[in-house]
Amino acid sequence: MRSSRVLPVPEDVVFTVEHSVRAAMLAVYHHFDVDKEIPTMYHGLSDPKIAWSALRTAFA
Repeated sequence: MRSSRVLPVPEDVVFTVEHSVRAAMLAVYHHFDVDKEIPTMYHGLSDPKIAWSALRTAFA
């Protein structure tokens, strides 16, 4: 089984809890042939309000 540090997870950012959980789900689902969808990634910066808030916080 691969470590989540080397497992490429599409549309993901490394070093987050969400990345670790998704990598584990990918590995378990693949290993045990689980036929379920893995939850989609949350793209918070796609929301202009969230992006603006993050930008203001970064430069505060």
